[in-house]
Amino acid sequence: MTILDSSIWIAYLHIADSQHKKAVDLLAQVPQPYLVPEYVISEVCSVLAMRAGKGVVKNFLEVVFHNSDTRVLYCENDLFLETVKYFAEIPEKHLSFTDTMLLSLSSEYSTLTFDKKLEKAIKLATKK
Repeated sequence: MTILDSSIWIAYLHIADSQHKKAVDLLAQVPQPYLVPEYVISEVCSVLAMRAGKGVVKNFLEVVFHNSDTRVLYCENDLFLETVKYFAEIPEKHLSFTDTMLLSLSSEYSTLTFDKKLEKAIKLATKK
């Protein structure tokens, strides 16, 4: 399964986003189902509510929870504690907690993002 970062979901759902077309094209190519970590859901809902309104947020939640093409990844205790530890230790200053969780998950799942800093960190981590 493939994890799509918040940046892709936001661009896909927010028509005015500068990367909207790129996101639409990407989702047409990426095999389904998509894995959506709960932290990504939180981040997407927060950003979309500010940028595009609650109607777009409702559309996103409909896709995530009522579509056979998506699976929600709930953050279990081990993943949360691993992310906390990793977040405290990694030298990358510009990765959010959610990005750190995605970086951690990138060893198990294909993780796609439009975020250049996260993309670079994933490439470095997968080379090890």
